[in-house]
Amino acid sequence: MGFIFVLVLGISFFAFLFQSHWISKCRGVKNRRGLSGAEMARYLLDSTGFSDFAVAEKTGVRAGIKQLALEEVVYGGQSLFSLARAAENALALVRPAALFSLWGIFDFLIPAGWLALGANVLTGWPGFKIFAYTVFAASLGPALLELPARWEASHQVYQSLKQSGFFEVDELILLRRLLRALRFEHLSGIFSIPFARVSGFLKGGKSGI
Repeated sequence: MGFIFVLVLGISFFAFLFQSHWISKCRGVKNRRGLSGAEMARYLLDSTGFSDFAVAEKTGVRAGIKQLALEEVVYGGQSLFSLARAAENALALVRPAALFSLWGIFDFLIPAGWLALGANVLTGWPGFKIFAYTVFAASLGPALLELPARWEASHQVYQSLKQSGFFEVDELILLRRLLRALRFEHLSGIFSIPFARVSGFLKGGKSGI
């Protein structure tokens, strides 16, 4: 059981490093046309027959209105990362990929697994360890099974960005590499989800002061 835990965590950790490298790199590169994520999403929705959908920040979502809600950093961002993420969200609305819904369950269970591991260290009760190892091992399945669907979805996003004519060759190269890295988002989440939750909690706490 311990070997499986180390294997799962190792795979997830390397996926996290690979993804983080390209996200960090592309967040620091603004597109030369000065497009925002909202403008990229608007273009893709209009060009695919979804012009009746509004594009809004998640904080400004209104009930009863058909809209694509983007994170604030994506909505107004001009980095290649913001445009790629906006394109992913827009095309997920237009052509939903057959991603495995089971992952939503593990999105909540993985933090519980980490907490159980901490509880095992503090109490020494083996039940906590068994629960944690089981969650980590089980979460690897959906993360791997969804890869073909994510592979196809990222290919569609790249082709749409390429056909838009908005990007130079060097920008397209970076976008292609970024989209390849984003395919492993759920796989890297086995390692990174707890840290993202803590970071979000701390940011929320700071904003409330």
